[in-house]
Amino acid sequence: MPSSLIARPDGFYHLNTTGSPALAVAGQGDVLSGLIAALLAQGLDAFSAASSACYLHGLANTNSIRRKRVDRSGWEQRLPCRA
Repeated sequence: MPSSLIARPDGFYHLNTTGSPALAVAGQGDVLSGLIAALLAQGLDAFSAASSACYLHGLANTNSIRRKRVDRSGWEQRLPCRA
């Protein structure tokens, strides 16, 4: 399982285990940087922003993978919608 280590200078760290190797493609670092910047702009400290962004980025990837598996089973045909 892939993981990311976010550490502070005092030795405290957070080990994030969300996400998959699919995040190792062009542009994903930009997405992660944008999430960190957005959280910093909301007042989080750097460690909390980096830890939270890493978790959210990985969680979004995990959820996306799960949805694609569901899509292949034809779930959209069971939705109560009208054209």
